[in-house]
Amino acid sequence: MERAISVLRHGHENDSADATTHPPPVLRRMIPRHVLSRHNTPQTEAAIGLGENMEEVVEMIWRDLRPRFLDARRAGVRPLQRRQD
Repeated sequence: MERAISVLRHGHENDSADATTHPPPVLRRMIPRHVLSRHNTPQTEAAIGLGENMEEVVEMIWRDLRPRFLDARRAGVRPLQRRQD
């Protein structure tokens, strides 16, 4: 989601300027894996493996969708602005 918004907003995936409330996605994935890896049980290994598999699937989907978001940006599509309450 963050990459899609960044591509629509800026034309590229690297949008650290918008990340004011959360750490970068890579770090958000790495921290739970690090915590789980300290327990070294079959369940934690399975959980880490599941997370890695899901990440691979998301990357495969993103490779397919990225050109479509770039085309949308070239066509003038932009994400809605965040609503401030």
